[in-house]
Amino acid sequence: MGSDVLYGSRRFATSLYLSSVLLISVLGDDQPAGSWDGSTATLPQPDPSEFGGALENVTVQTGDTAHLPCSAAVGGDSPVWIRRKDYHILTGGKANYITDQRFQVLHKADTTEWTLQIRFVEAGDHGTYECQVSSGSGYVSRFVHLHVYQPVATITSGTEYHVQRGTTIQLVCVVEGSLRPPSFVFWYHEEDVINYDKQRGGITVETESPEKTFSKLTITNAKRQDSGNYSCKPSNAEPVSVHVYVSQGDKIAAIQGKGSVAAVTWRERPWLGLLLSVAPALVSLVTR
Repeated sequence: MGSDVLYGSRRFATSLYLSSVLLISVLGDDQPAGSWDGSTATLPQPDPSEFGGALENVTVQTGDTAHLPCSAAVGGDSPVWIRRKDYHILTGGKANYITDQRFQVLHKADTTEWTLQIRFVEAGDHGTYECQVSSGSGYVSRFVHLHVYQPVATITSGTEYHVQRGTTIQLVCVVEGSLRPPSFVFWYHEEDVINYDKQRGGITVETESPEKTFSKLTITNAKRQDSGNYSCKPSNAEPVSVHVYVSQGDKIAAIQGKGSVAAVTWRERPWLGLLLSVAPALVSLVTR
C-alpha cells in the first residue's frame, strides 16, 4: 500500500514538473509564425581549376534568353555542346539532340561563332556547359558557366493582415534577387486588378536598387468589402498573397489580445516561477 502511494506521488510530481516546463516554453515563444528574416540564398560558384582555368561566365535571370559563346575554326568541324551536370549532348553542329526546344545553336556561315541559345531560362538551367571543338590533335573543350538568378517576392506583413474598419490598409511587396527591377508590379484583390482612385489611396512602386524593389498598396477608409485575398504579381517573380481582414474595433482587440499571450513575463505570471521552483523539491521529497 505504501509503495503504491509513493509510486503515485512520484508520477504526480514528475508530471507536474514536466507540465510546468512545457507551459513556460509555449508562453515564452514570442517569435511570430511565418516571420521572414530577409536572408537570400547564394548561388554556388564553379572552381575554374576544374576546367583548366578556361571558364567564361554568363549571368541571366529566369525568363531571359541566354547566349553561351563558343568559337571554332572557319571551315572546320562543327562543335558539340554538352551539359556538364548530366553529360547530356545538347547539339552537334546545328542538329539538336535534346527534346527541349528552348535549346538551339546559332551560327552564321563563314563565321567562327557557334552560340548555344537557351530561351525562357529556368532556375534548373544553372550550371556549366561544355563546347567541344575539334583540332588537329583531337578535341579542345571550352566551358561556360551559366548563373541564373530567380527573383523572389514577399509581403512584409506575412500571410494575414488585420485592420479596423475606417482605418488605412497598407501592404508592402518586396522583390529581391533581381538583375534589374521588374517592368511592372500588379496588385489583385481576389481576381480583379486594383485601380483605386486617389481618394482611396493607390499604388506606388519604389526601386531602391536593381536587386530590391518595393511596391506599396494603400487603401484609405477600409470597408468590410475590402476584406479578402490580395496578391502582388511582379513581372519577374512568382506572385505572393496576403489575406486582409477588415473588422470592427472590438474584434481586432480580441485578435490582438490572443497574440499577446506570447509576451508573458514572470512579473505578469509570478505563479509560473513558483511552480517551476517548487516542483523539483517536491520530486526530491517524495522519492526519499
